[in-house]
Amino acid sequence: MGLPLVSFKDYSIRLKLGIVLIFFVIIALFNLFSVSYYLKKQKSDATAIDVVGRQRMLTVRIAFLSEILQKQYKENIATELQKTIEQANTSFYAIKHGGLAPEVNSEIPLPPAPAIITPLLLEVEDLWKKYKEHASHILETHNETSETSLTFIEANAGELVRKYIALVKIYVTQSQEKQESFEHFLVLLFTANLILVGCAFLVTEKYIRKPILTLQSDVERLSSGDLSHLVSLPGKDEVGLTAQNLHRLSDFMKTASLFAVKIGHGEFDSSFTMASDKDQLGQSLLTMRDQLHTVAEEEKKRKWANEGITQATEIIQTYRENFQQLGDKLLVFLTHYLEANQSALFVTQNESNEEEMYLTLASCFAWGRKKHHQKHIQIDEGLTGQVLREKCTYYLTEVPDDYIEIGSGLGHATPNCILIVPLKLDEMVLGVLEIAAFKEIEPYKVQFIEKLAESLALSISTFRTTARTLELLQQSQQQAEELKAQEEEIRQNMEELQATQEQALLLMKEEKEQRKYLDWEIKTYKDVLGTTGIWAELDPQGVITDCNQMLVETTKFTKEELVGKPYVYLWSKETIDQLGTSYQENLQAGEPFQAIIRNRTSDGKGYWAESSLSPIRNNQGDILKYILIEVPSIHNSIQRISLSSIQTTNPYSF
Repeated sequence: MGLPLVSFKDYSIRLKLGIVLIFFVIIALFNLFSVSYYLKKQKSDATAIDVVGRQRMLTVRIAFLSEILQKQYKENIATELQKTIEQANTSFYAIKHGGLAPEVNSEIPLPPAPAIITPLLLEVEDLWKKYKEHASHILETHNETSETSLTFIEANAGELVRKYIALVKIYVTQSQEKQESFEHFLVLLFTANLILVGCAFLVTEKYIRKPILTLQSDVERLSSGDLSHLVSLPGKDEVGLTAQNLHRLSDFMKTASLFAVKIGHGEFDSSFTMASDKDQLGQSLLTMRDQLHTVAEEEKKRKWANEGITQATEIIQTYRENFQQLGDKLLVFLTHYLEANQSALFVTQNESNEEEMYLTLASCFAWGRKKHHQKHIQIDEGLTGQVLREKCTYYLTEVPDDYIEIGSGLGHATPNCILIVPLKLDEMVLGVLEIAAFKEIEPYKVQFIEKLAESLALSISTFRTTARTLELLQQSQQQAEELKAQEEEIRQNMEELQATQEQALLLMKEEKEQRKYLDWEIKTYKDVLGTTGIWAELDPQGVITDCNQMLVETTKFTKEELVGKPYVYLWSKETIDQLGTSYQENLQAGEPFQAIIRNRTSDGKGYWAESSLSPIRNNQGDILKYILIEVPSIHNSIQRISLSSIQTTNPYSF
């Protein structure tokens, strides 16, 4: 890159890492392209093996469809045969000359056939042309003149399949040889990568990692509070510059440490010079110095509030059953604790109608003695009524001389400040607490009163709830007398209901016994026929729900394939044409059905059987299920004519 190696240590870490990164990118790209090339070759070989293997299936399918078409011409069979011939022919062309094979789940084209398989491929091509001509002849004529073509196909299908198998073996052998070659290449590539990565590691270790570890050691000592010794690092890269800044940081931390010690000893007038305008540590130390005074004051206020809450709570708990005493004791405590002069407690009346709600004086205390007043305050009347309406705290520090005319509930005295706090519980005002003092009530004391107001509101609510509970208890006792008179009538009704339930249970028991007997009878029937005959259970719609092993062995379908299928699924086409209508009529009418039918099997052979279908009913005459019994008929002794040289599975249902 035109940079002298001697000064590599002075390069920036970004440049050093960039050089190493470019080196690794080159290695990765080479590995990627190499592996991608070999993988593409493997996929191409695998596709070729799949296509050649599929040719065996297509050869067998052409023979099978030709036999069916020769026996009886059907348009769908002819279309399928034509499609199979074209697919096999196109695939053979792709095998020989290369290209995409039809209906193969791969976008990788086949390579042209290698020279090693050319002789065998020419033999296959010659036989395939004849095979295709005879199949096309059957497709075009499908009469007695095409019998020779069918014979040729039957005679040569096996040979053509064997040749395709030989082609597959050759392709597999070649693929294995390429795989071994690819494995040898990977070993060499891995060795080369190890060597190159080792070289890059040595360069990184010397010029990047080792200086960083040295710097890390200094940082660890500094982070653990050791400011005694730091190592100097040469160089002008980021590590060297960081080491220099680390030394400056060490000196700054020593100065900050001495300043913190002075603050700890209470020397709050000590000075400290910040390293810069952005010096967060210095700013934090100065802020800490300024806030230590405030912390002591806040702690004193919190302690005062907590002690007040504790004492007030004890008063509330002690006098919770006598609200008058609770109000008197609480006002005495608050007046002295707040160093106030007067206090009053009002409670709401007629809360159900907000417009007609008003306050009554529950208790008051002034100048060291309890005062006795009878006072009513309407909503919106004076400051106390406004607090009731607006549900918020009022705090006045400028009280006019004609205070009594303002409508305070404290009388004629004119205090310097007034605090009026609503007693709220879930946004519902249950009372008002009013305090007057000649000196200002500080904000933290206001918060204390507001917090205490919540407990007092809860106490008022509890007291009223208790009174209401006693009233309801008296009502419930009266209602209990009325309910007692109704118990006898209810008892008589229950006896009649119990008799009705016993009769219903008796009927249910009889039906359960009958169903149990019916199930036992069906099970006995199954056990008898389980190994000697064919039986199956059908639901009322004629769908198979269970069958024995004899039906599975006879039809060669699995039990999973039979369960869930209608019974006519087993019938041959001629049976459906002849008996399908009468079977459906009997099934809909719920009548037995008996007939000699021909059933199909999974291998396409079929069998004759004497079939009997009987309904099983409940007490109400509803059909619960059908029992099917089949006895194979003597017609099954007739042998079917089939291909002797090709074994296949019929994919069609007739």
